[in-house]
Amino acid sequence: MLSTESMSSFCNRFIHAGIVRKKGETRWCKIINSIWNVLTFHTNDDDFMRRASTLCGHIYMSQDWEYSDKTLTHTYVLLKHEAAHLRFFKETGPILGLLIYFLFPLPIGLAYGRYYIERKAIIDELLAIDATGGNTLDRLNVYVRALSGWSYFFAWPFKVSIRSWLTREFLRRKHPAVTFYGRDTFL
Repeated sequence: MLSTESMSSFCNRFIHAGIVRKKGETRWCKIINSIWNVLTFHTNDDDFMRRASTLCGHIYMSQDWEYSDKTLTHTYVLLKHEAAHLRFFKETGPILGLLIYFLFPLPIGLAYGRYYIERKAIIDELLAIDATGGNTLDRLNVYVRALSGWSYFFAWPFKVSIRSWLTREFLRRKHPAVTFYGRDTFL
């Protein structure tokens, strides 16, 4: 199990550097939320404001987010996911990164760019959940539904392939000494 000091140190690097901000205090996050509500036909009103997001080198948290000893594990897991997005946008640059995230190859349905970016962050999150003693299977199931639904604008409609890739990659990263042969065989 991961120590409190390790989690706290990781979180403090982002928080004290000013990388973490609250969405409700940012005008353009409110505008994005309004657009999101229209694009999703109000099926998930204000969903954007309730989730963490990474844009332009900052991590935006929900307005009710607080950092304390009580929320340390939750914040650590969330920041591990969002840190993967920060790395991606640093590697690609903001313009290319946003184009890949929103438009490659399609904005809806087969948005492989969004699926590709999110699944790498999800693996980091699952590993963080595992390191803190949490339930990775429940979170994996949430993401299978999310990536194929409104939450990620139907990034990838193939639930079986989402589950297979996430499971395989999680196990590969958790147990790097295990050799992978074929679709579902580990030796």
